[in-house]
Amino acid sequence: MIPSIYRQRNELQENQFKSMKSHGMLDLNYGIKKIWFDSRHQKRAFEKLDEQIQIVSSRQDKKEQLLLEQQEKVIESQAKGHGISEEQRQQQLGK
Repeated sequence: MIPSIYRQRNELQENQFKSMKSHGMLDLNYGIKKIWFDSRHQKRAFEKLDEQIQIVSSRQDKKEQLLLEQQEKVIESQAKGHGISEEQRQQQLGK
């Protein structure tokens, strides 16, 4: 169970931390060690995310290209006055 209020360090603990810090033995950020570079786990996770973003963006580009091609087909069939193929292409564009 987590206490609802923060318990401060007692005087003895505080003095030990101060003495360790004064000698350079404890160069910490309130008990949490500072890491000045990315861990390899974070780096791998970011690389995987970048790959996934590239895959999704390429899929989206392909879908946009297909949509533009279908719109061009619809415009072409309207210009030529094709009745049946125009309806079919309109339905395909709706999908």
